[in-house]
Amino acid sequence: MAPMLIAIAPRIAPDGFSVLFAMVCVWALAWTLQRPSLRRQAALGLAIGLVVASKYNGAPFALLAVVPAVVGTRSWSRRLMWVGVAGLAAMLAFAITNPYALIHFGEFLDELSTAPPAVQAALRRAVKRGEIA
Repeated sequence: MAPMLIAIAPRIAPDGFSVLFAMVCVWALAWTLQRPSLRRQAALGLAIGLVVASKYNGAPFALLAVVPAVVGTRSWSRRLMWVGVAGLAAMLAFAITNPYALIHFGEFLDELSTAPPAVQAALRRAVKRGEIA
């Protein structure tokens, strides 16, 4: 258990969802590695898309899509197809859960580069209380 996640749980924060989808992503990876198939690879891609959609710092989970492709197939063309299937599934999950990112793409990119004032204020308070070094 992460004490910080429990402490901020009453507030509206995407951390709980991010952790949930990260666990689903790890499960989907293990499931795909047990018996590799395109359907399972697509499920892994959907899980990756949900991790990234819930919190953008989940983007490194996209690297997990490469593991079953390398382990499960020997042909380079099939490996590319498997990664492509996972990538398309991840983009679909992201687009469905974050349509704003596609509709107003310029604003979406601007917001990625700056933290909202409420987040900045919460970080300053946590530093003052010694919760964050």
